[in-house]
Amino acid sequence: MLISAVADDPFPVFPWPVLVRNPRGVLCIDVFRAIHKNFQAYLTKEEVSKFSTFKLRMVEGACNQRRESRLMGREWNDDEDGLRRVDYLVDRVMFRGLEPSKLGGGSWVLHIGPPGPEEQFNAPYIPPPLERCPTPF
Repeated sequence: MLISAVADDPFPVFPWPVLVRNPRGVLCIDVFRAIHKNFQAYLTKEEVSKFSTFKLRMVEGACNQRRESRLMGREWNDDEDGLRRVDYLVDRVMFRGLEPSKLGGGSWVLHIGPPGPEEQFNAPYIPPPLERCPTPF
């Protein structure tokens, strides 16, 4: 199973297709694990260089928000984390479903969205003006 696009993604070609495999048949848990693993990968310098200034600011803000939500009162080590693919999604981190791609070939489109009011546990996302999330390079 190949997830080749994210609905409403501004990039003409989704840069990180998700391949889901299970020789005994793909289960929902296989899909969820593959999506999670894919979006936990660090962004490369080359990938980041393709973002507009506005998109980079949004991605960096999402990274900072993700990091702060994991702190739980402890000091943050800047070497612990950097920009990840999930940060590219900004606030659209809730799974909303899959649909067959209109391009055919057996590929799928991932639908994601922001958390609904009942799913939000943080204040609405507002990117910080100058903070930079460290990168792994």
